[in-house]
Amino acid sequence: MRKEFQRGNNVLREDVLSRLLTERLARRGENNLIRSRHFEDQIFEKMYSQSGELHEFREKNRETADSPFFYELLRSVFLSFYSVRTECVPQAELSDAVRFGAYPVLESEMKQEIYPQVQKAGRGREVSSFLGALMFLEKMQDCFQALSNRIPEQWLRLLPSLRMRRDMAADALQREAAKGSGLKEKRLVRLANQLNSLNKQIRDLRAKLEDRLISCRPVLARYTGDALSAAYEKI
Repeated sequence: MRKEFQRGNNVLREDVLSRLLTERLARRGENNLIRSRHFEDQIFEKMYSQSGELHEFREKNRETADSPFFYELLRSVFLSFYSVRTECVPQAELSDAVRFGAYPVLESEMKQEIYPQVQKAGRGREVSSFLGALMFLEKMQDCFQALSNRIPEQWLRLLPSLRMRRDMAADALQREAAKGSGLKEKRLVRLANQLNSLNKQIRDLRAKLEDRLISCRPVLARYTGDALSAAYEKI
């Protein structure tokens, strides 16, 4: 593949350096799907650490419980039932890990016609909301399996790895560019091309994930409707 940068002078142009380095700042994002108040966090943590039902859920649904997105998804579904005022973090402010992992499920859940009834039933009732959230996730088992076939977990795990490598390359390029007359042109060009390649890999992977999410929406809608109905009965 042809490398974009051949000479150090091209890299040192202010607009080029800015473009290469700016992507490092993009999409750091939040890992929480719903903004919560301190007392809500305390309630959830108490339920999470003391619930016998959660222990039973883990025994029966190990694959889901071991998912890196399980904690945030359980927390978010619980809050979507329990909170008096549910304030979702805007999609654009989410980290990629959450954006492509837990967010699509919560988005589909809250769009279901029955959701306002479930929310009304669970509002302010911590035990009922927690048990309802567990029931929701239990009924989503087949959906999670279907999603994993369309959005491989290794893709989701690859994003933070690429970002870490990209950040290291960006730091190295920034240090080299700051050396002025003492910089080594070959090293500068190599770092610029490495960073450019990593930025492109991240953009391409995010685009693939976005496309897969669009194809998953009908599957999500079908499963989340049934799972919410089961949660409603539990609450």
